[in-house]
Amino acid sequence: MKPWLIVGGLFAAGLVLAYVLGKTIVIALVGGAAGGLAGAVVAWFLRDKDAPQPAPEPQAPVDPTVPLMHGLVVLNVNIREQAIPSQALEAVERIIDKLRDLLPQMNSEYKGNDLTWEVNRSAEDYLFRIVKPYMALNPADRRDKLDEFLQGLGAMETALDEVLDVVRNHKQGEFSVKAKFLNARFAR
Repeated sequence: MKPWLIVGGLFAAGLVLAYVLGKTIVIALVGGAAGGLAGAVVAWFLRDKDAPQPAPEPQAPVDPTVPLMHGLVVLNVNIREQAIPSQALEAVERIIDKLRDLLPQMNSEYKGNDLTWEVNRSAEDYLFRIVKPYMALNPADRRDKLDEFLQGLGAMETALDEVLDVVRNHKQGEFSVKAKFLNARFAR
């Protein structure tokens, strides 16, 4: 109620001021409108300060599995479009399949674990660090670098096989060791 009294008071003050000064009706209307507008602005600011602010809704924890899986699908499509040698294609797809098996389980059963973080990084970053430079090569350079590329993929596949073994057999004592290994081997 207070804000509207202020608005009305300012409007009345504008009208009285215009009358006292002996100006025309037009000036009185302009003064009243300006006073009313100023009062409305003041009322609007007062209204927002008095209104209780709603509490923010709690955010559900974000499951990174879906965007990581999507990234792997995009990578799979890209390597198929680039027509890389079949043995390289098969190696990348085996790694993608292993990550596809690991990601949901790690992100549901072992949230916040260092090994989960490293597996997520493998899907989000580490595999791409191996594949993208190879994909950027021209076909002749790809043939020359194929063995080196396959070695990098082999190291990642071996590491993921070990992680799969640790997870399937619930060897939680080895989680930290495998997380450190993945980070040291592929994060550079």
